[in-house]
Order: sequence, then C-alpha cells, then structure tokens
Amino acid sequence: TKRQKPMAKKSRKPKETARVYGGRRRVEWVNGLGCLICLRGPCENAHVKSGGVGRKADAKWIVPLCRDHHAEHHRGARTFEAKYGVSLLKAAAQIESLWQSLFHDKN
Repeated sequence: TKRQKPMAKKSRKPKETARVYGGRRRVEWVNGLGCLICLRGPCENAHVKSGGVGRKADAKWIVPLCRDHHAEHHRGARTFEAKYGVSLLKAAAQIESLWQSLFHDKN
C-alpha cells in the first residue's frame, strides 16, 4: 500500500496560532486529557470544525485524539463519529466549557 505523506506544518503568525490553538498552555492541557476514543496519549489537537475556505476553526473546536484516531477522523468525520458513537462537536463544546471554567475568570 502507498504510504501517506505527513501533513506539512503550516507556518503561522503568533496571533493566528493563538486563535487556532488557544496558546501553548491550552494545547498542552488538551493533549493531557488523553484521546477522546482510546484514552491513551500522546494526543494531538484535532479540529472538529472548519474555519471556512482553508482556514482552521478557532481553538474552541478542538478535541484530543491520538495520532491514529486523528488520522482516521481526517478520512471521514461522519464515519468516525458513527463508528465510535461520539459527537465531536458536543465533545469540543464540553472541553471548551471545562477550559473556561478552570482557567478563565468569571466576571
């Protein structure tokens, strides 16, 4: 079988990186949660929603997935969700809510 090339990492400006990933602290926190499917690590921050026209969505649409499950998700989100009985958008919303409650002041 033909091996897939790893996706090239796009060089982003700091402001864009902060929007897309929420900063280093958030990336590390999400990765530390363990894979949403198998609970193992290390994890990658997987965007579960598009930002539109080749743009990544904001950090609030990220879930932790191990490398294998992240790759599987990229092959088909609907199939992935059906196979594992998970709503990635709901999971991302729950993770965002937890992040906000733990690390942001409530005014």
